[in-house]
Formats: sequence, C-alpha cells, structure tokens
Amino acid sequence: MIAALALLALPIFIVILRQSQTRRYQAFVAIGLLPLLSDWPLIGYVYGWPTWSGISKGFSLSFVVMLAVALIHTNKRKISGIPFAWIFILYAIAVIISVLNSRMYLASLFTLWQYLSVVTVFLAICLEADNPKVYRSILTGFAFGLIYQSGHVIWLKLNGVGQAAGTLGHQNLLGIGVELTMLPVLAAVLAGDRRPVMFAGLVAGLICIAGTGSRGTVGIGGGAAIILIFLSLARRPDRRKFGLATVCVLAVAIAAPFALGNLKTRFQDTSFFTTETERELFEDAARSMANNNPLGVGANQYVFVSNVEGYADRFGIPWQLADRSVPVHNGYLLARAETGRLGEWAFIIAIFLPLFAALKIAVIDRKSLTGDLLIGSAMALVAVAAHSFYEFGLHLFPLQLLFYMNLGLIAAEVRARRYKLPGKALRRVQGSCASERSMPVPSVYGHGAGVISNYLEHHQRHSA
Repeated sequence: MIAALALLALPIFIVILRQSQTRRYQAFVAIGLLPLLSDWPLIGYVYGWPTWSGISKGFSLSFVVMLAVALIHTNKRKISGIPFAWIFILYAIAVIISVLNSRMYLASLFTLWQYLSVVTVFLAICLEADNPKVYRSILTGFAFGLIYQSGHVIWLKLNGVGQAAGTLGHQNLLGIGVELTMLPVLAAVLAGDRRPVMFAGLVAGLICIAGTGSRGTVGIGGGAAIILIFLSLARRPDRRKFGLATVCVLAVAIAAPFALGNLKTRFQDTSFFTTETERELFEDAARSMANNNPLGVGANQYVFVSNVEGYADRFGIPWQLADRSVPVHNGYLLARAETGRLGEWAFIIAIFLPLFAALKIAVIDRKSLTGDLLIGSAMALVAVAAHSFYEFGLHLFPLQLLFYMNLGLIAAEVRARRYKLPGKALRRVQGSCASERSMPVPSVYGHGAGVISNYLEHHQRHSA
C-alpha cells in the first residue's frame, strides 16, 4: 500500500516541481528532513521479506527517493560529469559479485536496490546543490530534522529513559544521524547563515548528543564540532566568526555536563572506557567469515551466515535473540565479510575521497565561503569514518541517505568547478549565506521517511 502511494506520488511531484523554482527549494528542504522522520511509516515494499535477518528487507519505494527521481526528471541540466561516479560503480560491482556467492541471492539484490536508491538521492543533490538556495534548503531540512529528533529525546528523558535514541531505534544510530546533519549546519552558521532555524538546529543537535549517553556520540560528535570550529577560524578568521565560535564553544561546554551525567548514570562506578568482550567476539567472527570467503558471503547475508554456518557458535556469541539477530558492530568489517575486500575498499574510498576533495577546495579557495560550508560535510565524513569502527549504521537506509546527501553537497561544487558551470554559485556568489539572510525559509512540502527495523535490544547492552 505504501509503495503504491509512493509510486503514485511521483507524477504529482513532477507536476508540482514544474510550477516554479520555489517548489524545488521546498522539495530540497523535504529531502534533507525526511531521513530523520524515521518513525513515519512512509516507506513500502514492492516485494519484501519482513522477517529476513539482514539489514535490507526487500525492494522498497520511499517518498524521499520518489521526490529525488522527480527532481532529476524535471532538471534542465545535462546529466554528465558526475564526480565520484566510479566509486559507486566499484561498490555496485562488489555487491553484484557477492550476489554470485550469496546463499540467498535475492536478499543480496535487496541491498543492490537500496544502494541504487541512495545514489539516486545523491544525483538529485549533485545536479543542483551548487545553487546556494538549494544548498541552504537542504541544510534547512537538516535543521528541522534535528529539531524533530531533539523533541523525541527530551520526551524520552522526561520519561526516565537513560539513553535516548530519538526515533532512530538506538542512541548510536541517532549519534551518526546527528553527526551527518549538525556538522554541516554548524559550518553554515560559522559561514554567516544566521537564520533562527539554523541556530535552533544546532541547539537541537547538542541536546541529541547529550541525551544519547553514548561514548562514541559524545566523544566523536562533540570532538568533531570543536575541530570544525577551529578549522573554520583558521581558514577565514574575522570578528564575526570569532563571536559565533565563542557562542558555539560555550554551548558545547554547557551541554558537556549533561552528557557526562548521562554517561555516569549509565556506567555508575565503572570506567567509561571499559572494553566489551562480546563486541570483540563479533569482530573475530566477522574476520573469520571474511578470510574464508574472499569475495564475501553475499550482501545482506551476515546474520544468516553467522548463525547457519556456525560462526556465532565457534566464537561464543550468546544464544539470545538480541545477540544473534544483528551484524558485527563495525561498518568496515561488515562490508568486508559481505562484499569482500573490493566492497570494503569501495566503502572506505566513498568516505575519504569526497572528504579530501572538500578539504582541497577549502584550502585552495580561501577567499570564498564555499570552503567554510564544505568543511562541515568533510567533518561529518570524518566523524562517521571514526564511528564506523564501532557501528554498522552507514549500511542502514536512513543514515545512508544522509551520508550520500553530504557526498552530493561536495560533488555539486566539485562538478561546478570542474566544468565551470553557470550555476557554480557557491563559489561565485561571495558570502551567499550572509547576503541572502532576508530570503524566506522554504516551508516543507511533502513528508516521508525510511523505517529502521529489527535493530534489537542487543545495543541496549552492548553499545559504544
């Protein structure tokens, strides 16, 4: 039913987007917001296996992807010269090869379909985000999403929940989502975007970080925010930015005691840095699985193979649903076990090549605000690269969407500079964030969200 509604929405989106440019800006606000509305049941399956033990449950259709398809269809620009395209092809090849080695090949095709879906969203952003109003609209969606999640975090804390997860199912998943959205918003604020919604998004992000009670989220997310502030100051120091940076550092300092209080409540009299034996057992099992299957056991197959072929038994993973129903808590090892070394390297390159591209622009073109904006996405990639040593969140659909949105923001500017497109406004329009502050914030048109399923209570006991 939901899949049918999403498909029927496609022609409606196309008609609306053709009405005016303002509708496109509103659509990009929705694109940035929808992945964080993960409790909205607006993703459906044309064909699916609801009880499948893997991450991908079927061939899905979602409103956010249909909106991206509509944006691409109504885009008047030529679709060519897409940066990082070879990385996406490399990972797709790794998944296809893993299908040939898969125990349940159809389940592996679910992952390929999911990957094509997030690349579609990337393409929609890449084609237009060199327009500063499009860039601003996506960040506005991020800010609204952070505000939405912070409301749930506050509600959960008021109801006595120690580690608030927002609507993303687990505090570590919320942490990755915050890293991928709050850091680009912070960079835009430092670059001169003083809209109230952006400041509200920053405060909401800090509330989410403090409320998770997660060591990884507090350490990585908070640390990345501070590093971003110093990088932005080092790149383009001025009085206004120093003032904003001071306010941001004070906000982090105010949030820190709440975050530490949550950690103290969680660990009580034990050290915050205790090792977790079961996490190590999972990683040992994943390494053994990867060594025995150089081409991977098949995308979306880890939990199935771990249980059926005895890896969980051999490495002493407890016989309980919470432990036997989730993959290894390491995004790199999960990619290696399921899609082989080729898939792992494609996963790594997809993080670090765009990261270096963004930093290169920031260093070379220090007179424009573009670099300030892209530092936000670069630091988001740094944060999730570190977090992926402890979580598999980047393999989940909503977080994959946010990740590829950041890649799209970077790729749009790389493409504009490479081909000297007329719309390379992020570089051409000096001070775009500051000079357009009077532009009204687009309202959200359309809603939708991905759904995280079967992220079980295992994480409530074993989390970073």
